[in-house]
Amino acid sequence: MRGGDGMQYANEIRFDEWTLRRDSGEIARDGRAVRLRAQSQYVLETLLERPGEVVARERLIAELWPRGIVDFDTALNSIVRRLRSALEDDAGTPRYIETLPRRGYRYIGTPPERAPVATAAPAVPETTRAASPGRRWRVAAMAFVATLALAGGAAMRTSPDRPLAHAHRSGSHESGNPQALEEYRLGRYFLERRSEGDLGRARTHFDATIALDPDFAQAHAGLASAYWLLSVEGIVQDGYGMAHMRASAERALALDPDLAEPHVRLASYALLGGDPRRADEHVRQARIVDPASALVLGNASTEALVEGRIEEGVDLARRAAAAEPLSPIYRYNLAGALLVAGRWEEAKAVNLELLDADPRSSTEIAGQVLVLQGAFEEALALASAWPNGAEKQEIEALAYYGQHRGPEADAALASLIATVRDSDPLRIVEVYAYRGEPERAFDWLSAATAWLKRGNLPHPSPCLVPWVLRLSPFVASLHDDARWRDWVKATAQP
Repeated sequence: MRGGDGMQYANEIRFDEWTLRRDSGEIARDGRAVRLRAQSQYVLETLLERPGEVVARERLIAELWPRGIVDFDTALNSIVRRLRSALEDDAGTPRYIETLPRRGYRYIGTPPERAPVATAAPAVPETTRAASPGRRWRVAAMAFVATLALAGGAAMRTSPDRPLAHAHRSGSHESGNPQALEEYRLGRYFLERRSEGDLGRARTHFDATIALDPDFAQAHAGLASAYWLLSVEGIVQDGYGMAHMRASAERALALDPDLAEPHVRLASYALLGGDPRRADEHVRQARIVDPASALVLGNASTEALVEGRIEEGVDLARRAAAAEPLSPIYRYNLAGALLVAGRWEEAKAVNLELLDADPRSSTEIAGQVLVLQGAFEEALALASAWPNGAEKQEIEALAYYGQHRGPEADAALASLIATVRDSDPLRIVEVYAYRGEPERAFDWLSAATAWLKRGNLPHPSPCLVPWVLRLSPFVASLHDDARWRDWVKATAQP
């Protein structure tokens, strides 16, 4: 957290008898802790940054939501009510948060205490066990190819409306052109939202930013990310997209060597090009220049999960989400990490919180938890609001089977097979494993792995990355089978 003086502040902020723990989103007093939702935490931090000053409703709305997504006034009122409830504050006789009708809010308690950080943020933990260079870089390749591996393609339908915090760094060039800054903000918004067509929109806005201010390093970094994702998702041809990604990332670093984002993208590029040593250097530089970056922490979380360091992966995912509390991407990934760690209730809660920001957010993780908990009717009710596709079909196949509704389960599975046999067949493995049909599960596992090895996807979708399936709780019934152990061994080789 940086205050108006540019100083980076510690994790804990104290006001009156309360302590806000920014990494966990908890407020604590007298040995009792309450976890705030991400948006409530953002409002509290914003008010604490300006004690005694009025923070306009319009400013909070502009930061929390894009236009046209929610009923702004009602949503903001709900967030402030939840925050007051957590603080045991009364709107009529406020002790902490005063409402100025039609204007905004201000913090009226004792000035908060925020101790400056004397040293740099702690570095991202390195791998704790030895691994061969080939094994280590195969792991890193998966982590960077599927940067948001637990989220899946359709999961990124949420709508943050704030540039990533690490996009603006002290000492780097920040455009003095208001129009350029607005174009940049829109580029970041679309890059993070990831609805259909948004990556193309992000590219357009970053191009417009650069046309207005060619020396805006963060805009070149954002453009590199847009081209990377456009290539990974097959929207543009690999050669074209990767060439532009590399040029944009290198230009960003030429303008500002202390940006983590272009280092991350160039690490991915080097891995795909078979240059692990160069990738290693970019990873190292990204972690040096911005170890607290959500992008750096998120990739480190994925790498930890790949290596089987599940609790470390959860901790890193939580730190990434705390670094970008308004970004749904990192919250979704945290939910995924919690799911594979067996912390189901927490995974469900984190996933469902995304609906506060955008009712179109994917709640697949919550649906999976409900199936695992045997709450099949709730899982079906949740999935009923989803668009028809692989996510919905898989949850229906699982939940109907759990309810012993054979015809419906078989129909849902048939629909799933028709949808994903050539794009996400490991979902089919999950369903057959859950149904207790290991022969069919292994048939599909073999077919999917062979199909993938034939190179049908230039960049495998997250569900087709073998380590993701190894972490799936739906295939636990296969783990004692020798064929599963053989498959794990084969897919763990460089």
